[in-house]
Amino acid sequence: MKQPIEHYENRAGGKGTMHIERLLSPEEMGPHVKMYARVTIDVGSSLGYHAHHGDSETYLLLEGSARYQTMALYGTI
Repeated sequence: MKQPIEHYENRAGGKGTMHIERLLSPEEMGPHVKMYARVTIDVGSSLGYHAHHGDSETYLLLEGSARYQTMALYGTI
């Protein structure tokens, strides 16, 4: 189900703009998935640090590189 692209400024305390295109509706995902989306973070922007409880995130970078931080790890991909 195609949904409008959402635009966020300074998401979770990050800087700049990110865009979320939700690829599946809640009905299509079922009870165990919160979001399945294409997320675009503008060059020079960031998503702020945020905690996950009982779920996780997976990223697939299609272009460019990213720096990341988890509770114990820092790195660049």
